[in-house]
Amino acid sequence: MQFSSEQTHALTSLLEEELVMARAMYELLEREYEALTDGDPEVITATSKSKLEQLKEMEQHLAQVNRFLLEQGLTADTRGAEQAITMTGPDPEVQSRWDELRSMEIKLQRQN
Repeated sequence: MQFSSEQTHALTSLLEEELVMARAMYELLEREYEALTDGDPEVITATSKSKLEQLKEMEQHLAQVNRFLLEQGLTADTRGAEQAITMTGPDPEVQSRWDELRSMEIKLQRQN
């Protein structure tokens, strides 16, 4: 089965939103690291609060992604996401976003 153009567009949008959130989280982690290094308690507290808010947004977004995957008859996990990418053709734009997102995931793990 192959995705329609509407499904491919929806997946592209979801991946782009996730990338924006992942980049924002990476910036927060960098600020947190700098604040911890500098020993600035006010910045540490503010950054921690922002990080929690960003995590909540990311969790809400993940719920949207999972709903999309389930609606397509796929599992709500990495395997389901990879199947969705394949079902786009794979569309080069979707594949590029997915590759960037996977790379960002590694950067986030290292930074955290």
